[in-house]
Amino acid sequence: MLSLPTIDGQYDSRTEVLATDDRALAWGRDLYEHYWERAAPVETFLADFEW
Repeated sequence: MLSLPTIDGQYDSRTEVLATDDRALAWGRDLYEHYWERAAPVETFLADFEW
């Protein structure tokens, strides 16, 4: 399942896309891996905050 945000970035359950086809699932995995590999560790962002 892929959930798309509204134009202002809010969650909208009416924009969820659900697929079960093997090609669609492979595309979803590839998309996830693409962004996972480019993501920065959360500690990178938390270091800027004072707790």
